Amino acid sequence: MQVNLKKIESFYRSPLGIYAYKQILKTFAKLSIGHQTKMACVSSAATFAYYDYFKNYERLALQAYNASDNWPEIGQGHYLVADRDSWPYRAEDVDIIVMTHDLEFAEHPDVYLREAWRVLKGEGQLIIIFPNRSGKWARYDTTPFGLGYPYTINQMRNLLAKSHFSIDRIEKALFFPAYQPKTHIGKFYRKIIDYLGHYCFFEAGIYVISASKHVYSPIKGINVQTAAETAKKALFPRPVAAPTTKISHKVTIR
Repeated sequence: MQVNLKKIESFYRSPLGIYAYKQILKTFAKLSIGHQTKMACVSSAATFAYYDYFKNYERLALQAYNASDNWPEIGQGHYLVADRDSWPYRAEDVDIIVMTHDLEFAEHPDVYLREAWRVLKGEGQLIIIFPNRSGKWARYDTTPFGLGYPYTINQMRNLLAKSHFSIDRIEKALFFPAYQPKTHIGKFYRKIIDYLGHYCFFEAGIYVISASKHVYSPIKGINVQTAAETAKKALFPRPVAAPTTKISHKVTIR
C-alpha cells in the first residue's frame, strides 16, 4: 500500500489531526530527540507534518518511495525519491532517522530497517511512530494511523531486535478514540483520558519508540577487519617485504 501524502496533509490540517500532532509532539521532548543544527536527519516524507521541529538540521531529507506523489507545500526542497531497500547514503552517514506513517506500509520491514541500520551512525537515533494494533486508532481508516499494517509493541520489539536495534525508550499517546468531539464537555473528557492514559492501563492509540543500533566490538584476540579495509589492501597491496631470514657471517681469526 502506498502512502498518499495529500491525504496525510488533509488529515493534519483537520481539528483531529492538529490535536494528534500536538499530542505526538509532546513525546519528542521525552525521547530527548537531538536538536543540534549540525546533525543530518533522514525521515519519511510523511514527517513533513512535523517539519517545524526538524527544519533546523544541517541536512534534512524527506524520503518518499513513490515518484508520482504530489509533494505538500511544507518541506519543499527536501523531498527525494528512493527505494526502501537501497537508500542513497553512505554507511554511518546519518545522525537521526524518523519514520512516521512509514514502517506499517513497508512490504519488507526487516529489509527496510536493516538499511536504516546501515546508514545510521553508531551514536545515532531511530524514532518510529506507529499505530498500536490493539489500540483504538488502528480501527479507524479515516486517519493515516488506521491504514497499513499496525504492530503490537511485542511485534515491534522482535522486528527491531532482528534488525540489530535496541529500544531505548517507549512513549504512548492518543488513548481517546480517533474522532473529534463536538462539544466542550467531550473535548474536556478527551483531554482527561489522554492525560490519565500515561498513568493508567489504558490502551494507547500509537507508540513512539526511540532505538539505537547495536555496534559490536571486535572479539579480543581476533584480528577483525572491515570490508573497506580489506578492499583497500586488495587494491593497494603492500610492497614485497625484505627477507626476514638472518644470514650469519662467520669470521675466522687467525
